[in-house]
Amino acid sequence: MLSDRAVGLGLAAVLLFAAILYVVSYSMWANPGQVIQMLESIGEAAEQGRWEEARTEVSRLNRVWTDRLSIWLSVNYAELDFNNFGNEVSRLKGAIETEDHQTVQESVEMLKGMWRNFNKVIPKP
Repeated sequence: MLSDRAVGLGLAAVLLFAAILYVVSYSMWANPGQVIQMLESIGEAAEQGRWEEARTEVSRLNRVWTDRLSIWLSVNYAELDFNNFGNEVSRLKGAIETEDHQTVQESVEMLKGMWRNFNKVIPKP
């Protein structure tokens, strides 16, 4: 039988682990709103025909995403969601290269929704 002290220490360890996981997962994105701002900037640039600016911004988005992906996956096991996000970033890049306004806007909205879900304490499936 476990003593009250052992149970208390076990609960404290679980709570400490959860707190560390929360801090690590949210602190690695210097500013979670940064990705939303990048996506909105891409959408606005495409809408106004500033394709070079959109290309620059989507490259920056891709760097932010790939630089932090491996860290994020180590603390969050939603691998399919992350693959889908990466695929959608690729689709966005392709839409910008072909100057396809509609696909750019669709991808931007899809990515913003996915990003908001990633940054919830309990993401939706």
